Amino acid sequence: MFPKTLCATAVSLLFISAAQAQPVDFEQSGFSGDTTFFLGFGSETSNFNTDNDIKTGELNSKGKSESEAQFGLRGEVRYTFADAHQFFTSVREDDYGPGEATLGLGYRMALAEDSYIGVSYLNSIGGESFEDPYLVNTKRTTTDVSGSTILLEYDGILGSDFSAELALTSLDVDKEASGSAGTPAQQKLVQRDGSGVDLTVSYDMMLGHNAMLMPAVSYQSFSADGDAMSYTGFGLEMAYLRMMGDHKLMLSAAVDSNSYDKSHPAFAKKRKDTGYELMAMYEYDGFEGWENWSVKAVAGYEAQASNINFYDQNEYIFAVGVGYQF
Repeated sequence: MFPKTLCATAVSLLFISAAQAQPVDFEQSGFSGDTTFFLGFGSETSNFNTDNDIKTGELNSKGKSESEAQFGLRGEVRYTFADAHQFFTSVREDDYGPGEATLGLGYRMALAEDSYIGVSYLNSIGGESFEDPYLVNTKRTTTDVSGSTILLEYDGILGSDFSAELALTSLDVDKEASGSAGTPAQQKLVQRDGSGVDLTVSYDMMLGHNAMLMPAVSYQSFSADGDAMSYTGFGLEMAYLRMMGDHKLMLSAAVDSNSYDKSHPAFAKKRKDTGYELMAMYEYDGFEGWENWSVKAVAGYEAQASNINFYDQNEYIFAVGVGYQF
């Protein structure tokens, strides 16, 4: 319903790329942290882009393409004590909810070398959608969309190279008017409020001393108030990380598929989506001798193909960032 956008994926990659190459540090007692400022440009073709408030033509058709600049600041501040316990607060991308970013508060505990468990609470900020996205040739009114996530992490399961992440999500549309032209029963089928589960299991496979292959599988389930908005899905991702001194290169590809529970009343069929994503990221640590600083660049493309044309979408983004660790 509110899938992770390519912009969120790209900015997340800019922010966490250094963490992919090394585990969370519990040895540095006291305060530590990292932050990334990014600038980017992207284009999105979607019927849910709130910059395009009038849907023209037939309902069951692709949306218009909209381009815009992206910028922001993301980061995490940590406090570590006793070489095993860490509290943190963060501003990160909203990977599971409807917002542009999340405010987070969490705790991690080291279990062994390169292994820890963590729990955090993430609250979406900046979420927005249409009260009724299915109106045609008339202005669609926007409404706030909020979400929250309880995120459970287990990195280095039982000392292995496997890791798992479980996200328990909730979603609330402030003024829900989906399907306003239909009957009350049809309107009920497309209600978007609900809760979901997202489980990801990944594996870090070292290829020599300077490269890593990171496959991951995921399962998603969302139970909405409307059965036509409820779905289950699976995903596969493969990432490759190459470290060359102060330089890092990461390439990733992902595919996922979501199947919905009931027929959508506006299109008279059950929705089924297949998504594809390609990303490339470059990072240079210690730029021009500036210790703890890094420069980063990322490019990505994403497409979603649906059996309902209204939900077809694609997006690309190019972004650069400057990171600092302390």
